[in-house]
Amino acid sequence: MMNFEEPQTVKRTGMIVGYALSYIFFTVMLYTLLFLLKKLPPSWSVIGIVTVTSSVALLGAIIKRLLK
Repeated sequence: MMNFEEPQTVKRTGMIVGYALSYIFFTVMLYTLLFLLKKLPPSWSVIGIVTVTSSVALLGAIIKRLLK
């Protein structure tokens, strides 16, 4: 009998890599947009935007776990 299902480890790895790439893409696009529109505070760098976006992602994960 042949098994055509993907192993769970491949699926999980794909989800983690996809999330990481999406996070990086969103953070870079947000920084670029704020920089071009001159809405970025002068003292901020990419690290400030990473902090904000990771805080939002962490808050979303916490809310998701609380609602389960």
